[in-house]
Amino acid sequence: MTKKNCPSCEAENSIDNKYCKECGFELPKVELENSPIEKTESKGGKKKILSIIVGIITFGV
Repeated sequence: MTKKNCPSCEAENSIDNKYCKECGFELPKVELENSPIEKTESKGGKKKILSIIVGIITFGV
């Protein structure tokens, strides 16, 4: 797991922490490079497949 340092007290924190575990300072957000792209692609693909299945069931009956 990746860590980040608090800009206020330099304590090491998990990237998931919103506040520093030592001083309570609000930590800046860390965004992962591939995370938003992967989520967008998987949602779009699922919607497309679902639309095809619904169309086949609707017009196939």
